[in-house]
Amino acid sequence: MNARELQTVVKDDLQALFEGRTYKAPPPKIQGTPEFNLEEYDPEKPPEEPAADPIMEKLGVYEQDLPIREKGADDPFPYIIVRLSKGGIATPVAPHKVDIFLLIGIYDNDKRNIGHKTVLEIIEDIQKHYEKHPTLCGGAFQFTDPFTWVLQDEPSYPYFYGGCNLSFNLAAPRTESRFT
Repeated sequence: MNARELQTVVKDDLQALFEGRTYKAPPPKIQGTPEFNLEEYDPEKPPEEPAADPIMEKLGVYEQDLPIREKGADDPFPYIIVRLSKGGIATPVAPHKVDIFLLIGIYDNDKRNIGHKTVLEIIEDIQKHYEKHPTLCGGAFQFTDPFTWVLQDEPSYPYFYGGCNLSFNLAAPRTESRFT
């Protein structure tokens, strides 16, 4: 088993974990509607009134990056990106350790500006899941410490971001010897 396989297994595991749950999604793009411009964003200006019935979507889970979008395509929110961040073997007898960073993107146009709570809820669900079920693929991948998380530090209403780092031990291939 290798890091590429781990990435795919974690993606599939997260899809199963969040199956049946939906989160707010941005309204579809309307022809002629201007794109959101961060330079024109004013945190002091009250946000527009949210739609009475928000659009709800399942979390999209992607490996390494979001898919390339065509111009004018709808925003891909909500999503989780399963990004391989680093890995290695510290000593000849140590397991192969791989770090995965999960980037979470949520849309929430609630005027109370509380989308970070949804991001935290997703992070907490992921943490509880891997603490309760630390092995994947029959033990080929073992979740280990540390588990760390982070939230964005810049305003980006109605889009909210966070992430968490997961570490896994993989069996490391060893040199075969005729004496073993």
